[in-house]
Amino acid sequence: MNRIQERISYLEGLAEGLDLYKNKPEGKFLEELMAVIKELNETLQHTTNRLAELEEYVEVIDEDLNDLEVDYYNEPDFDDIDDEDDEIDDEEIDDGIQYFEVECPSCHELIMVDQDFFEGEGPTDIVCPNCDHVFILNDEDSVTNVK
Repeated sequence: MNRIQERISYLEGLAEGLDLYKNKPEGKFLEELMAVIKELNETLQHTTNRLAELEEYVEVIDEDLNDLEVDYYNEPDFDDIDDEDDEIDDEEIDDGIQYFEVECPSCHELIMVDQDFFEGEGPTDIVCPNCDHVFILNDEDSVTNVK
């Protein structure tokens, strides 16, 4: 942003040094053009500052919303889980639901699937949260790729 301001100042100095503004019809045009450019730059700086403020505000709202979701749904905060072992403690999972680990055939990451996926009749489509690969889960041991 400072670079634009420097270039505008340079153009103003250049125009004054060449006496472009004095007693010439083109000079009045160039003088007005420089005024418009300066006003546009001020508006751009103001908009950029407001955007930075809004970005900070949205980040704060996002953090607050995440805290509310964790509190409301009583779900584990996955940001607090140790990255070293990438495991979810049994205490962090609701005791009433049984989970199964299924390996994604594409990225080979283990994903947690709750027992509801096995209660329906027929195969179930699963979308890997890591690579967005879709595969069919027939039962606890059978996985079929879907293209």
